[in-house]
Amino acid sequence: MATQPVGNLWLQQYFNLDKYKLTHRSFIGQRESVELSLSGDIEHTYGPKYAPQINSPLKHLEFALKYDDLSLDFLNAVFVLITIEEITAYIAATPTGKYARKIGYLYEWLTKKEIVLPVPVSGNYADLLDHSYITGKINKNIKWRINDNLLGTYEFCPIVRKTNEMEHVLMNDLKAQIEKLKQHYPPDIFYRATQYLYRKETRSSYEIESENPPPDRVNRFIALLNKAGTQTGATLLDEKNLTDLQNAIVDKRFAAARFRDFQNYIGQASLQYGEIFHYICPPATICTFINARFKRYGGEINRK
Repeated sequence: MATQPVGNLWLQQYFNLDKYKLTHRSFIGQRESVELSLSGDIEHTYGPKYAPQINSPLKHLEFALKYDDLSLDFLNAVFVLITIEEITAYIAATPTGKYARKIGYLYEWLTKKEIVLPVPVSGNYADLLDHSYITGKINKNIKWRINDNLLGTYEFCPIVRKTNEMEHVLMNDLKAQIEKLKQHYPPDIFYRATQYLYRKETRSSYEIESENPPPDRVNRFIALLNKAGTQTGATLLDEKNLTDLQNAIVDKRFAAARFRDFQNYIGQASLQYGEIFHYICPPATICTFINARFKRYGGEINRK
């Protein structure tokens, strides 16, 4: 069955942005279907009525914001290749449009360039991320009438899309369930269960890295788990404390003296011998930035 790319996939092909990985690829076909690829990504075919009326980057960008996964780094790469005049004209044509306003807000937020509109936008405030994402505290933007509910800031902003498994976990009030169990079992039972789970968690964590640590490293890891939640935020995130925590659980050969000064990632090779990045760590500079912020505001944070 013939299909045509749409949304982010169309933009990727149009602008030759092949280095960016799309977790949701959309197509226009004769009938709707959803397939899960070997790499775990979604390939979604939509019916003809979903097709943009014209093949313009901004029309496909609007489709992507409606139906595709949001990828800020990919979106930023697209914005670099679209002129601010095109963005301005597109928004001015539909100043009340929710997605036109989202495009304007994200363009300014990512590029740090100001869009000067011939007339102000209007319409009800719209959430930047919908209910399919994990969202943060709402910050209202008056210019675009957008509720910014992103999880982070421009310097570091993860995007977390909900899954069925995640939804199930979020619905469970685990704390309430534990408190209910405490009414039926003595404290020593909970202590023994906690120690068992700590040890099981420790061994499982090392098994992920195919490690078989000696007993002293396992005991150090368990001791750190017992200590969790007893330190203030400023102390916990202090550079020396985080370095000590890291060194307590790794092999002495990999001990660190300070925050890392290099970029790293967690990933694997795909069946087609390409790289699949499960997690790209924040750049080394963000560690210094966070540490400086907590040194400056740590006391104030603790008081609050």
